[in-house]
Amino acid sequence: MKKLDGLKKNESKYKDDYKKLKNLKDGKPSDWLKSPWNSHHWVDMFVEADRAAPYLMGHIWSGYFPISIILMVYLYLT
Repeated sequence: MKKLDGLKKNESKYKDDYKKLKNLKDGKPSDWLKSPWNSHHWVDMFVEADRAAPYLMGHIWSGYFPISIILMVYLYLT
């Protein structure tokens, strides 16, 4: 196997995790959309995505949470 540099290695991990997300058996957003009042389907989307693709989801959440907190504080103060 060819040794990859940092960016290409991360990109490869992201692609592998994305493929896993596309092939989820449980936890697909379509499950929740079919029955939006079913809280189990709502929670399953996040749990199963994190379980199947921890590297990708970790990077998504690490960007999402600080941005959402900053936006909430901004909106509260304005």
